[in-house]
Amino acid sequence: MNILMKFLLPVVALLAAGGPVCAQSQAYKGWPGHDDISDLKECFANPPKGYGNVPFYWWTGDSLRLDRLAEQLDILADADVVMHHKKDHPTEIELKELQAEDRGSGLKLNSMHCNAVIDKGHATVRDIEIVSRSTTLSIDSVNFTLPDSTHTLAYQSSTVKGNVLLADISQPFAPVLKKFKMPLNLSVKVSGEGQTMRFGDIVVTNPDKRLCVKANGIITPLGHVEEGQQRTIHFNITSMYARKGVKEQILAYFPVKESMMGLIKSTGDISYHGTLTVPKKHVVMNGTLSTVAGSLAFNFDIDNANKYLSGHASTNQFALGRIISVPDFKNIAFDATFNFSIASKKKAQELHRHTGKLPLGWVKGTASEATYKKLTLHHIVWDITSDGDIAKGVAGIEGNIADVMCEFSFVNTDFEKSLKCKPSFKFNKLADKLKGVKDKVKDKIKEKFTRKKTS
Repeated sequence: MNILMKFLLPVVALLAAGGPVCAQSQAYKGWPGHDDISDLKECFANPPKGYGNVPFYWWTGDSLRLDRLAEQLDILADADVVMHHKKDHPTEIELKELQAEDRGSGLKLNSMHCNAVIDKGHATVRDIEIVSRSTTLSIDSVNFTLPDSTHTLAYQSSTVKGNVLLADISQPFAPVLKKFKMPLNLSVKVSGEGQTMRFGDIVVTNPDKRLCVKANGIITPLGHVEEGQQRTIHFNITSMYARKGVKEQILAYFPVKESMMGLIKSTGDISYHGTLTVPKKHVVMNGTLSTVAGSLAFNFDIDNANKYLSGHASTNQFALGRIISVPDFKNIAFDATFNFSIASKKKAQELHRHTGKLPLGWVKGTASEATYKKLTLHHIVWDITSDGDIAKGVAGIEGNIADVMCEFSFVNTDFEKSLKCKPSFKFNKLADKLKGVKDKVKDKIKEKFTRKKTS
């Protein structure tokens, strides 16, 4: 929706703030001529060249830098606009056609047209149609309160509907999605004031409805981000579900290891509710993920600058064996932290010199309970580290007398074939003390028996 306001607001503000009080068309560009205008009626009906839109306006939103002024004047110059104005009457505007490109973000507007009525600081824009590459949007109306000395720009739209490719429009606010080319159906209401834009009643689906997201959100500031300032992009996802393989299609746009896709597929249909925040070069998610194996509470931080995924996950009951294809491994309750590289295969080879099938990184955690076959264990601690070629780990249970340990390793996610384990025992100090007490008791019994035999 940023693309809507990026190009619609300059047109409305420019036309609202200036322009000769006669019918005019952007077909007449340039400076006013000095031709004979004795036939005033004809000149008002068909203004001579040069009597077009006048780029005289004030704008209380973003900073008026030279490049931004030039960009907005270019948008105005490229617009095919007809405006009708008569004193003490509302101004009527028809934007027949507009094509433009935002130099900073690369947003491209292939086509836009709409009608507007401006009256005493208020504007209503109707019948809006926008095309940006493969994205098309339609809006019945947007109501504006135009900026003045006491008010900032404010607006409220009817339901925006359309077909969207995030790759077309995500660069300014979420560059991580710039390669995301899954076609989506969109429905949303947009409102805002000044440099803040809000989104309500968001519904996003893919064409076959295997994916559905319902949410609301906010973006601020919309314009230029000053040094030391940070743009806030935050969405509350009230519900989301992904069915029958659509999550694999989504993850294919991100650098996910092929060996991990098998684990992802085994989660089955998934649902999610939580939050999504996009600070600079990061994507942060918090919430609850439900799968066929159980539910996970988690928070993820995708660091796109350093190409790492870090976070935390916990669950009271999760059928881990169903995910890793080890049927004898039943339920587990755990709490874990992790950090993994999400660099592309080529980048990972450059940075870490490996070509393995596993992601680089580590995971540490504790399991309050885990069941394998008929054996249930409690208070398990584990630590796993992967260099991409091989993952090595240790899991253990601390006991009063001895610690039961298991060292293990694997080279891919086919655990039944690649997992190697080496169990071990480590007696602790309490065991040594008990052994000492036992030896003393044995010595006393032996001494007493010896005395009795002698007597």
